[in-house]
Amino acid sequence: MFAWVLAILITLGGVLALTRLPAEAYPEIAPPQVAVTTTYPGASAATVEATVTQVIEQQLTGLDHLLYFTSQSASDGSATITLTFQNGTSVDIASVQAQNRVTLAQPRLPTEVNQQGIRIAKVSAGFLGAIGLRAVPGGPSAPELNNLVASRVLDQVQRIPGVGTVVQFGSGSMPTSCAPTACRQPACSPRYGRRTPSSPPAPSAHSRPCRIRP
Repeated sequence: MFAWVLAILITLGGVLALTRLPAEAYPEIAPPQVAVTTTYPGASAATVEATVTQVIEQQLTGLDHLLYFTSQSASDGSATITLTFQNGTSVDIASVQAQNRVTLAQPRLPTEVNQQGIRIAKVSAGFLGAIGLRAVPGGPSAPELNNLVASRVLDQVQRIPGVGTVVQFGSGSMPTSCAPTACRQPACSPRYGRRTPSSPPAPSAHSRPCRIRP
C-alpha cells in the first residue's frame, strides 16, 4: 500500500514540475545552420554546380566557428548550400558573415543568378511539420497542385513568425497545349496563329496561337 501511495505522489509531483521546467536553460543540441539558396534559370545540375555552387563555396571557407557545409545543385536550376556552425555560435552573426562572403562571390556569378537574387536565411536541422496534397480524379492534376502551392501557399507560410524556410517536394511545371487537330487547319500557323500564305509572319489581333502536344 505504501508503495502505491509513493508512486502516486511521485507521478503527481512530476506532472506539476513538468509545467515549470526551465526549458530555456537546456543546452542547444542541434547546431545552428544558415542556408544560402539561389536559382540559375534554364541551367542543368552540372552547370549550376560548376558556375554557381562551387564559386560560392570557395568564398564560404574560413568562416568563424564553421564546422562544415553541404551543397545541392538540382536539375531545375536551384542551388542550396547549408552551413553548420558550432554550438553556441550566434546565428545572426553567422548570417551576416555568410552574407559578406556571398557578396564577394557575386561578381563571378552569372548575370541571371544575380538577377534572381541570393537568399540567406537561418534554418533548422529538422522538419517542424509536413503537409501532403494528393490529386484526386476529377480535381486538379499534380502539376496544377504544384503550381498552386508555389504561387499561393509557399510565400504565405514563409511569412509566419518562427518559420525559417519552406521546402516544396515534387514540384514540376504545368504543360500548356491544345488539340493537335487545331494546328492542322490551313489557316493556322503553329507559331504565329491565323494568317494567309502571302502575309508576313507577324502576330495578328485575331490570331489563334497553337501549340502541339509532344
